[in-house]
Amino acid sequence: MRIPGSLRVKLLAWFFINVVGLVIGGILFVRVQSGAGVDSIPDAVTNARLQTFASEVVAALSASEESEWDRLLEELEASYEVELALLTPDGFSIAGRPRLVEEARERRGMRPPPPPPPGALPAPTGSLPAGPYRIDSSEDGSTRYVTIRIPLPDRVPANLVLRSSSGVGPLFFRSRPWIAAAAIAVVGSMLFWLPLISDITGRVGRVTAATKAIAGGGFHTRLRDDGASDELTALVRAVNAMAERLESYASGQKRFLGDIAHELSAPISRMQAAIALLETKVDARDSLYLAKLDTQLQEMSTLVNELLFFSRTSVQASPQLQPTELLPLIKRVVALELDDESRLQSRVEPELKVMAVPRLLERAISNLFRNALRYAGADANVWVSATRETNGDVYVTIGDDGPGVPSEALPYLFDAFYRPAAARDRESGGSGLGLAIVKACVAACGGSVTAENRRGGGFEVRMTLKAVP
Repeated sequence: MRIPGSLRVKLLAWFFINVVGLVIGGILFVRVQSGAGVDSIPDAVTNARLQTFASEVVAALSASEESEWDRLLEELEASYEVELALLTPDGFSIAGRPRLVEEARERRGMRPPPPPPPGALPAPTGSLPAGPYRIDSSEDGSTRYVTIRIPLPDRVPANLVLRSSSGVGPLFFRSRPWIAAAAIAVVGSMLFWLPLISDITGRVGRVTAATKAIAGGGFHTRLRDDGASDELTALVRAVNAMAERLESYASGQKRFLGDIAHELSAPISRMQAAIALLETKVDARDSLYLAKLDTQLQEMSTLVNELLFFSRTSVQASPQLQPTELLPLIKRVVALELDDESRLQSRVEPELKVMAVPRLLERAISNLFRNALRYAGADANVWVSATRETNGDVYVTIGDDGPGVPSEALPYLFDAFYRPAAARDRESGGSGLGLAIVKACVAACGGSVTAENRRGGGFEVRMTLKAVP
């Protein structure tokens, strides 16, 4: 049976199903063993209380004069929330409420007996046991009647009649304590199960967070192995092994790209030198072809250089971070990348410093400005903002009010060689390494980067860096 919801909900639901099954099984067991149904449980509790009450009444009557019996029954009525009357087996009223005596006669179909002399009790009719007492019970709507056959002083038999208009009270079975006990049992069981459930869901949550980080390219992510022998620890070890293997593959791939780029650099340089030499020895017509060839070689050289930078940034050991002022760095980038500064809106807090590698951070910001100017359009505006948050992080945001990117492309923008479908051509799409280099540079600075489309239109990239303490 599948239960929808989180693992916590499933465990709690399974617990409640278990409790219900135990209760049903217990009821069936009691019924099979005793031949009685569930209704017999409250009846048994009530009969036991009535037996105790009858013994208390007999003891009180035996220790009192007959003239005090009315007062005694009134006190018992107040204590036990019932109406009481004492009468002989043939319907003669001894003490208590006269109206209740009449109702008892009517229920038994008896006629009123002739009144005996004042103070006279019927003659003894034999010895009555001290208990257990015979109990007869009946109900009339919400009113409950109980008749208990008890011995009076000198072993005279009598009927003690009780009436309860609500059917509940100290003498009868009360559901409220049982409900309270059941609630306490359930809450106690939940508190007992909660540490186990919290441990399981917490560990699953950590595994989920780690796998999300790995899926986002954080192959260095590792989970703590607590040394246990359960299934979740086995899952942790499997995730760690997968992360190590993926990190090895990714590092190998980047080293491979770097090696290829390095090997290509020398022949491209030689070809460019040869073309420069040939241009001095050919006519104008052939010089035009050489110029086109030189342009293609220049694009290849740019791509190779980007590959080298990307691979070296990605695979190098953790660089030494240093305090870096953001405002001067951003101004240098703007001066190099932006011809018309009227298109720029800058909101950078002065004297804001972050922990970073200055050359890598400058390269990341340069790439972002270059992308914004390339894809937003000639009339689009570009902005940059840098603010410090209360948690010690600094958000550096660079955006534009252009058309944005397809929403399905957002998760892949920082992957190497990925270009959205709308920018596949070389003229507008670039090499597909710009944002990958941004991610590598920011990661080397100990930060992270995200991209999103703005609601009002446009696109922005946010870098999260650590502020200088």
